[in-house]
Amino acid sequence: LGSVAALLTYRPLQLAHLLGDRPVLVINSELDAVVPQSEASALMDALTGPKEALTLKGARHYDAYHFVNPDQAQLAATTALDFLDRAFHD
Repeated sequence: LGSVAALLTYRPLQLAHLLGDRPVLVINSELDAVVPQSEASALMDALTGPKEALTLKGARHYDAYHFVNPDQAQLAATTALDFLDRAFHD
């Protein structure tokens, strides 16, 4: 139950300042009822280091999982790998 409580009170926006100049990729789903688009946008605004965002168009929160929506999962995975390659190899 402690994990559930921590998950329900977790607010990335409040911790964004701790990331400093570390590169961050924010992946959000357009129709996400768990993490609204406004929260993803606010997080992007709060980040001060290199940052990129991917919004999965027409997707809901769990559509980034392969067993739910393989196409969206592939897009998210490819975007993440490309981001990591640019962030750590350039």
